[in-house]
Amino acid sequence: MAVTNGQQAQTVAARTRRERRVLQVVGAVAALLLVTGLIVRASVGLQHPPDERIVTVDPRSGAVTSGGVALRSNLRAPLFDDVVLAPGDVVTECIAIDYRGDVLVDDVLLQLAQTAGSRELMGALDVTVERGVAGRAGCDGFTPQARIASASLAQLAAGGDRPASAGRQRWTPTDGERATYRFTVALGDGAAEVVEGERVTTDFRWIATAVPVGGDLGSRLGMLLLAFARDGIIPLLIMIVVAVLFLGVQDRIDRRDPKLAHAAVSDEPELFIDPVLLTVAGRGAASAGGA
Repeated sequence: MAVTNGQQAQTVAARTRRERRVLQVVGAVAALLLVTGLIVRASVGLQHPPDERIVTVDPRSGAVTSGGVALRSNLRAPLFDDVVLAPGDVVTECIAIDYRGDVLVDDVLLQLAQTAGSRELMGALDVTVERGVAGRAGCDGFTPQARIASASLAQLAAGGDRPASAGRQRWTPTDGERATYRFTVALGDGAAEVVEGERVTTDFRWIATAVPVGGDLGSRLGMLLLAFARDGIIPLLIMIVVAVLFLGVQDRIDRRDPKLAHAAVSDEPELFIDPVLLTVAGRGAASAGGA
């Protein structure tokens, strides 16, 4: 059957339209993949901060025990060193605490570590602790932001690890943030003579608390998937999109190549001939000559 030039032109036009549609579908799929990845990346990034990590804490105090957290003070000497108070006296000192770490801290707590000395004097000493910011070293320019505790030293010692205060606000610092704590100690005017000559020592400590993260295999796997969705999904989708576009364009180029267009996709199997049916050429002639 002969094929006219018009039929050939129609065939080429139909093939071109099919190739164009294929490229359009490939481009649409690639764009859909990329847009889906961007949506997933944006949603994950907004809901989950990028600095999540495995965090272990002490079950009793909530203090971070997984490392990577440090609270450093600007003092190398006692805050109140051999202070002598008379009834009605008030002393004030400040200490700055710097936070270093990559953990999402829930709060930095001030704990009364240990107290020793006269119980009567503990009951007569009023202690007020405030957290704020100071412009320079010491208490110069101190601006209070939250009241941590306000009670007698005896009440604070009986209150356990966390001095209670209705006005306490959380301090959730980031790496490099500093807070200044102002301690005000007063001996009441009506202090009994029984506290004369008595002595009290006490230690405070700061601990960073956080919510434990990654304690079991499921949560660690979830953190891994979130990290991949946040940081790895876009590069992966870009690679897939580039690969799909490359294959689509290369397929169109190959279809336009005459050699590749008419090349067989698979080789035809060769016809099997039984060796018994084969005859050796010249065998009959040789026999006749011998006779």
